[in-house]
Amino acid sequence: MRLLMLLLSFALAGCAMQPANPWQPRAQDISLNDVLNSPDSNLQAPILWGGVIVDISNKPDGATLTIVAFPLSPDGKPLTTQSSAGRFVVESDGFLDPLIYAPDTLITVTGSVSAIRHITIDQKTLSVPLVVLKNAKVWPEKYADRRRPYNPKHDLPFAGYGYYGTGSFSP
Repeated sequence: MRLLMLLLSFALAGCAMQPANPWQPRAQDISLNDVLNSPDSNLQAPILWGGVIVDISNKPDGATLTIVAFPLSPDGKPLTTQSSAGRFVVESDGFLDPLIYAPDTLITVTGSVSAIRHITIDQKTLSVPLVVLKNAKVWPEKYADRRRPYNPKHDLPFAGYGYYGTGSFSP
């Protein structure tokens, strides 16, 4: 009887579904280039974009983020090693803390395209999509919580002696 219950529990656990990752790119998500090429047909379209925060501005009626867009990894994190598709602006109804949403921070946002805005960078005017913020995920820095410098030669705390190892403990 115990064996039957054990097998039944394994069978039922194998049928369980994982919850969907809201930050995972979906096939129906439109790209930044799609919006820039045909802005009228993509107004109010839902988006899942990510990138690096360039600027944040808080006003009494809300906040504005300027983001340099990058492609997303399968888990939704911006891939800064890829080439950028351009910039987009995100508007929020509430306050966004400048310490959390600091420049050079990776972010992934969901929302909808509301308009095309013209911004000036140096002396160049760019057309960028304006996104109304629904959700945002700020990605933490890798190894930001380490007290000691991390030895990038290995991923193990102790790699031993030899070519790959340092012979020291480096957590």
